Amino acid sequence: MYTSVFLLAICAAFTSAKVLKVQIQDGEAKTVQFTMNNVESFTWKNCGGQGAGFADLSLTPDPLQFPGTIHISAKAYINTTVQAPLPATLLIEKEVAGKYIKIPCIDSFGSCTYDDVCELLDGVTCPDPLVKAGIPCQCPFKPAQYTLPTADFDVDTSFFPSGGYHVKGSISMNGQMTGCLDIYFTVN
Repeated sequence: MYTSVFLLAICAAFTSAKVLKVQIQDGEAKTVQFTMNNVESFTWKNCGGQGAGFADLSLTPDPLQFPGTIHISAKAYINTTVQAPLPATLLIEKEVAGKYIKIPCIDSFGSCTYDDVCELLDGVTCPDPLVKAGIPCQCPFKPAQYTLPTADFDVDTSFFPSGGYHVKGSISMNGQMTGCLDIYFTVN
């Protein structure tokens, strides 16, 4: 009996359940309740390429709240000079009924393929937290270790409906994957 309760608690932890109620019948009805307040939905991993990646990445609050302020801290590395052309692919999926559904590319937003990220970055103003941390925003990116202490970014959109999301982005150079990041998060 206790083994079953333990296994159910583990299942709850892996499915991000915050409360698990179990009714055990041993001649009488009993209810065992586990409350897990520290279950986090944000996970990340490097998913390929040796040229660039993350050693650490934190994103709070968890779950995210839009509109609102996102707190990001990161440690990243670039092992080789990253320069144009820099093709990239971005996959964005929304969880619906327990399955992830791909969000199509519309006006360069969604699951898109980009011919050259360097060209896109040329028109972007580097956010202050990145400038203060000495993190460049335009190509070429030279080999280095980069640290972004906790930085706040205000997001004033309510575009993302609540629920679970999966985002996977990769960049390549000279036909070979340079870096890849795979993220899961939840929006309230």
